Amino acid sequence: GLLLLTPVFTASLDHYRQRALEAGAAAVLDSRISATAKIGLAQDVLSEVSAAKGELPDLRKAFVDRPQTEEYRSLEDVLVDQLERGITAAFRRPFALAALLALLVLIPVAVGRREVGA
Repeated sequence: GLLLLTPVFTASLDHYRQRALEAGAAAVLDSRISATAKIGLAQDVLSEVSAAKGELPDLRKAFVDRPQTEEYRSLEDVLVDQLERGITAAFRRPFALAALLALLVLIPVAVGRREVGA
């Protein structure tokens, strides 16, 4: 099962990581903060993502030294939400495959019980 799940999980994480980055970039570009602030924020967010090295990045750190305006708080929430959505979506396919494999294991068990009972 692990031989099947590992590449599926890795591919899924890579795919949804890219989608989350694209959605995050769109959110930053669509925000009402200044262009220079967008560049600095994007760099800080990407630094947090890179520094995570396989862990869940703490995107809120990129907002610590930013103004506490509604636009920044809203953008922070959108970016964290995009990250959480990407992670949740990345786990769907591997978990479904794991459930299917677990169900397939029940077939020989059921057959074995029938033969013992017969």
